[in-house]
Amino acid sequence: MGKRRNRGRSQMLSTMTKKQKKHLRDFGEEHPFYDRVSKKEAKPQICQLICL
Repeated sequence: MGKRRNRGRSQMLSTMTKKQKKHLRDFGEEHPFYDRVSKKEAKPQICQLICL
């Protein structure tokens, strides 16, 4: 167990550019520009402003 997860992580690292790997080393996270977004974006909510 756990082999599948480890292989996926190493595969992800091999597809990253040098700049992405450096950012991951420095900050411990992927650069936001390169994040893979799997969720759908939330629809904007329309609100009313009440002036007093």
